[in-house]
Parts: sequence; C-alpha cells; structure tokens
Amino acid sequence: MKLNCPVIATVLILILHFLQLPGFAIQEGSSGEPDSTQQDAAGEPYYDEHEADREQLLELKAVVEEAMSNDDRIHILREHVADDFSVVTFTSREFNDFDVFVEEWNKSREKFLNGGTFTVNIVPEPAVFDGDIAICFGNSDNVMVTGSGGEFKFESPWSATCRKVDGQWKLVRAHSSIDPFDNPVLNANIKKYLWIVGVACVVAGLLIGRMLTRWNTAGPVDKPSE
Repeated sequence: MKLNCPVIATVLILILHFLQLPGFAIQEGSSGEPDSTQQDAAGEPYYDEHEADREQLLELKAVVEEAMSNDDRIHILREHVADDFSVVTFTSREFNDFDVFVEEWNKSREKFLNGGTFTVNIVPEPAVFDGDIAICFGNSDNVMVTGSGGEFKFESPWSATCRKVDGQWKLVRAHSSIDPFDNPVLNANIKKYLWIVGVACVVAGLLIGRMLTRWNTAGPVDKPSE
C-alpha cells in the first residue's frame, strides 16, 4: 500500500498546531493544580487568578488529613466549617450537626480500629470556582490497621463544597463514598462469615452422620405385640 506523504504531513502539522494551543500548553503540577511556571502559546507566563485560593484549599486539605488520621483530632475542623455545614460519610450517614458528627466519628473510630490506626492521603483534582464558592473533588488513599493487626487499604472518592467567608475557605458540604460491593473490609467480613458457616456445616454434618449411624446400628424398633 502506498503512503500519501502530503496527507500525512498535513495531519502532523495539524496535531502540532493543536498541541500549541493555550488549553494544551498548560500542564499540571504534582499537587493536581495548574502550574503557574508554564507558558501559553504566545510564550507568556500562565496566570491563574485563583492561585492564592488554591493554596488556601491545600492548607485546608492538610488540616482534614490531620484531623482524620489521628486519634481525637477531628474536632480541629470546627474552625474550618461553615455554620450550615453537613457531611455524608462513607457509611452513608448524614450529619447536619458538627458536634454529633465528631461524637459519632470518635465512636466509629474506636469500634472499627480497636486501638489501631487510620491514615488518609487526600488526592485532589483542580478545584472549580464560581464567585465565593469552590467545588472540590478527588480521591483519597486510606489505610486502616486494626488493633489485632488486620490491614485494609481502600480508595474513597470524595467531593466538597466550600464557601469563602471573611477571606477564609470554609467547608459547607462534604461527601465521601466507598464501593459497597468490593472493598477490603467487606471482603474480609464475608470471608470470616463464610469460614464460620463452613465450620458450622461440617459440625452439623458430623452430628447428623453420627445420629444416622447410631440409628442404623440399633435397627428399627419392634412394634410391641398385643
């Protein structure tokens, strides 16, 4: 088959042209935010009007990670939440009262960890801004180690709505989720219960077999004669 060189050359030129457009020239830094050191197609430095806001949100991210990853630290979020704050956790429970949320968080942490640890690494995507509102979203890498030594690693997609109040970004609404059908905690519990059911079936089978053996050995009971 003959290659049409002029057509191939034209396609390559078009590809190079699109790669030089401003939308393609902007690259992302390691934090998931646009890198202000990049240049646009005209060679001018890329300017992000929300750069300072993104820095504040990254600072808020660090606070959330500390609050979630340490014992009895969830309360430090109080000064970072709005008055109308609400949250839906990955247990599908919704909380509209921050104090109730803190209380239940600590109870759940103690129940599930039983002296273990829980660490969170939040991986954000670039936030979307609309006036004094910021829409944040991304994923988180979570590691839960129970007091008995069990280790569970899972991801949790999340989203958060923030509002700028007196120059500071506050959490208004947050949501975190986990795969309800395929997550390590669920799988571990299923395996545990399957093991229990399996042992119970074996024991029940042995008992029934022993009863049948005794019945066969004894033979049928003769009907008393009149």
